[in-house]
Formats: sequence, C-alpha cells, structure tokens
Amino acid sequence: MKTNSLLLLIFFLAACQHHQANLIKVTADMETDAVDADGDAADDPALWVHPTDPEQSLVLGTHKHMGLYSYDLNGNMKQFLRVGRLNNVDVRQQVLLRDTLVDVVAASNRTNNAITLFYVRPEGIIKPWSRATAEVSALDEVYGFCLGVVDQDLIFVVTGRSGDAEIYRFVEDNQTVIRTRTLHIPSKSEGCVVDDETGDIYIAEEAAGIWRFNYQDEHSSELIIAVDNKHLEPDVEGLALLRHQGEKLLVVSSQGNSQFPVYRLSDNVYIKSVVITDSEEHDGVTGTDGIAVNQSLSTTNYPAGVFVIQDDINTQPDDAQNFKLVNLQKILDQL
Repeated sequence: MKTNSLLLLIFFLAACQHHQANLIKVTADMETDAVDADGDAADDPALWVHPTDPEQSLVLGTHKHMGLYSYDLNGNMKQFLRVGRLNNVDVRQQVLLRDTLVDVVAASNRTNNAITLFYVRPEGIIKPWSRATAEVSALDEVYGFCLGVVDQDLIFVVTGRSGDAEIYRFVEDNQTVIRTRTLHIPSKSEGCVVDDETGDIYIAEEAAGIWRFNYQDEHSSELIIAVDNKHLEPDVEGLALLRHQGEKLLVVSSQGNSQFPVYRLSDNVYIKSVVITDSEEHDGVTGTDGIAVNQSLSTTNYPAGVFVIQDDINTQPDDAQNFKLVNLQKILDQL
C-alpha cells in the first residue's frame, strides 16, 4: 500500500511540474481606465497604430451597453463614442477603398442588429462612417465580430448569440456592406479572427471549441480545436493570431480557467498557455472575453508588439472592468 501511495505521489508531482512548465506567467505592463459602468460592460479590444508616431497609438475597447472607447498606451481614455450596444470591435489599416487609403474600424452593434463602421483620422480621432451602411443581420442577435482584407475585399464576419455566423463584403460603389454567406455553427459563438493571407476565418463556439472556415472556399467548415477541459475550458471567447519563429499561432481566451492557450495552426497542436498574474502595480486577469494581438506596434514599452486583454474583475484598485496591456516580447521569450 505504501509503495502504491508513493508511486501515486510521484506521478502527481510529475504531472504538476509538467503543467507548470506549460504555463507562461507574465504581468500586465499597463491597464486602461475603467469603463463607466458596474458589472459586465467591457468586452473586446483592438489596436490602432499611429502612422508616424507609434507612441501615439490607441487601444480601442467596446462598452457593450453604450459604445466605443479609445485609450492611449498609458491607459488614459481619449475618446468615447456613444453609438449603441457595441459588442466586438476590429481594425484594418491602410485599406484601399475608392482610391483612398482608409483606416477602418467596425463593430457588431446589438442596438440595430448590424455592423457599425468608423474611420480613424491620421491624428487618432475616430469618426462614425456615416455614408457607409450595413445590411441588417439575419441572425437573432449579432454578437462577435472580426474584420479582414482578403484578395482586396474588405470583409466582415458577424457571429450569433444563438449560433451561426455571417460573412459580409464592402461594396465600394455605393459604400454598403452586404451579406454574402451564412456559416453554420451549432451554438453561441463570439470570438473570431480573419487570416488575411489565407482567407481562413476562425470562430470560437463557446461551449465546443474553434471552427475554421475560408472566405474563398464556401464548402470549408471544420472544428479544428475542441474543448478538452484541460487547456481549453468553456466559455471559449476571444481569438488572436500571432507569428513566432516562422509559425502562425492562434491565441485563445479560455474563460473557464482564465488562461490563454496557444496553438500552432499548421497542425492545430497545443503549445503553452499564458497566464496574467498579479504584480505590485496591476492585478492579474480573470474571466476574459475579448483579446487582441498586434505585432505592427513597436514602441519603447512594446518593442515586439502588444497583447491586450479584457479583465472581468478589476481589483487593483477595486473598480469596474477594464483592459490590460502586456509587452508581447515577454510572452514570445517563453514560447
């Protein structure tokens, strides 16, 4: 009996050491001002990179009950647009539309069940794109959202609170956003990201895992990463693409264990998980919804880019929800 107990203890300790070896523990380098509401209000971030001075770049974040925030890289609020119940937001910069390069911001808006579009002026002021109109979604309720530029098409992906998702395309002649395809997803989905190079669209079905579709291939549909209640625990939330050492990786918000597992997309294999822990200056991250990775940004504090994360419980100080920023180099060094 003692021998068996000893073997079980050794096995348990070895398993714990292996688990710890797969964790990348980092702390936040900065955090934004809290949103102006208690409870579940902050949801999804994105990043806009200033064209001439990266230090003047902006973090965008949705207030799911009221609109869109922008913050500077020190976390100070710069602008708030009260435009409705924006859930998820995304950015594509220097998109050629009507012979003009445009920095496009767009978001899923639950107030009108459609996509709301903005553009960013070079100095960093976000403006509603009043001339651009989007078709009302056929989904019961729009939820998640992501942008892409594939084969020179500006595309929009909207996911549904009750399942399924839709692909839209921008029509330059009349500045309208039209639905081109519906994607079947069995249950509620939110997080999504578009790979502009391949046209692949990754969508998180909250209870099941991550689906891959393709903009050019209407027959593509595959659950590539399933919930395993080990690395990936429901709800499966935000998604972001990451490049490292010639590989394309997918970062996922695993809300059930407050971790961010990283998968290699060439074979969908799990690599490691990121955890944002407490520091003297900033609290850790738990229960995250949306995430964003930007490797175009290069500043003093973020030389290799930034990882932006929604934080469900903001405890340092005790305040409403906000967004945390992490120097991406700290994660890349441990992958």
